[in-house]
Parts: sequence; C-alpha cells; structure tokens
Amino acid sequence: MDVFRRFFWRNLEYKISCFFFPRQKWLVKAISRRWTDKPELLVDVISAIVIDFVDGEECFENTDWSYNRSQAEQPIKDSYHWFKWRRQNIEKHIKDLYKIMPTDKFSEQIGLPKQEGDFAEWWIYAQDMEKSLDLGNKRAMITPCKYHLYLWT
Repeated sequence: MDVFRRFFWRNLEYKISCFFFPRQKWLVKAISRRWTDKPELLVDVISAIVIDFVDGEECFENTDWSYNRSQAEQPIKDSYHWFKWRRQNIEKHIKDLYKIMPTDKFSEQIGLPKQEGDFAEWWIYAQDMEKSLDLGNKRAMITPCKYHLYLWT
C-alpha cells in the first residue's frame, strides 16, 4: 500500500504546499482570474516571464553576456522594454480612444450636425493602433521563444 510509504506522504505534503503557496508567485499573479482568450493569455504569460527574468532575477547584472549570450542581450532588452512600458501605453491609448468613439446618438444629444468622415477616420485610427499593438506583441513574443535557452541566470 502506498499510504505506508514515506514518498507518498512527502509527495502529498509537497502538492498541498504548492497549492497554498505557489512556487512561481509572479506567474500566478500574471494570469488573470477572469476568463481570457488563449492568445491574450499567451501574451500575458510571456510578458510576465520576460519581466520577471529582467526585474526579478536581475539578469543583466548577474549574467555573463559574453560570446553566445551577447546576441540575445539586446533582443531581450527590447522585449522587456515593449512589455514593461510601450505595450501598457498603447493599450491605455486604445482604451481611451474607445471611450471617445464618435456616434450619431452622441452628436444628436449635444446638438452637433452629423459629420460623415468622423467615424470613418476614427475607425481607421483605432484599427491602426490595434494593429501596431498586435505587431509589437508578436515581435516581443518571438524573442523569448527564440532565446529561451538564455533565460536563466
């Protein structure tokens, strides 16, 4: 019987401990508690990995970036910069943009005449912003996948 073996109890204790006290707390915090599509979840997890690697492990101070690793240093810095600052700024800009979306009802409520070009111009700009966010995410996600062997200190 497995119940009488030490391994069974140690393994059970470890599993219970990991459930209540996760070993990768930064990763648990990165995963949203609300329902999320897989592509969005993938971006969130990869960004958490890159940010923890740079901030949490202080990779640029603790790692020897000579020879083979030197080719990975700048792309990792670029991904980190994207995930840490630029991505949040663009997401905030898109969120603010959708708050001021021009609508016919809004124009009628405040007494403005309907202008045909407003919505079309706004829509094109909003789509361009979302495309730039998607392109930046793709570029930044390729780096940790390409240099995954260097993501340890």
